[in-house]
Amino acid sequence: MPKRPGMLDIPAITMSYFDPERGKYESISSRPISISVKKPEGYTGSPDVPYATTGLTVGSQAQDIRYIKDNIGDLRPIGRLILFTPLYLFVNGLPVALLVGLVIVRLRRERLASDIGYARSRSASRQARKRLSKARSLARLETSGQFYGELSLAVTAYVADKLNISPHGLTVEHLAELLREKGAAEELVAETVRFLQQCDFARFAPASLTKDEINAALKNAESIMTRMEDVRFA
Repeated sequence: MPKRPGMLDIPAITMSYFDPERGKYESISSRPISISVKKPEGYTGSPDVPYATTGLTVGSQAQDIRYIKDNIGDLRPIGRLILFTPLYLFVNGLPVALLVGLVIVRLRRERLASDIGYARSRSASRQARKRLSKARSLARLETSGQFYGELSLAVTAYVADKLNISPHGLTVEHLAELLREKGAAEELVAETVRFLQQCDFARFAPASLTKDEINAALKNAESIMTRMEDVRFA
């Protein structure tokens, strides 16, 4: 759309392409086109001054011809895509996270219900803490027999639950052998053996016990149970 009368040139258009026969890129150009724009009727201004007739719209509001921009403007996105905003990610990611969590919980419950050995191994620490808590409530001279029995059961049952075997009839020697098979440190094995032997002695000879010995036995049991958490029973 010419904006002034006179000789105007449409510049050459260049296009680059790849020529597969020659194996390289080539460029071709059109020839410039010169056009002669005549003055409209009633035009009295200088040819160098743009003109417009009544009813002629040169711009984005034109109805007779789609306006071609001579300046494309700023091509950067305005604002930020909502797809990457923290609120959008949180709102849309929360249901997915909840679904994944529910699936994990269901699979775990199904395994706990179908695999007794797995269920015992997973609950071994919790059961041991319950027994230690019960032993703590019995840490008195008048209930020393029950106290040491509960401590001995806490350690023995923990290993039995981890290995899915019965704690009844599990001797100290057999328990020590099982700990060695699972790679427990020899120091931990020896300390566990001494502790269980001490519990057996105290249960049948409570008269010689003191309150300090009871408190020390409880701390020793808690220390042994903590260190057993590092043994790979699986």
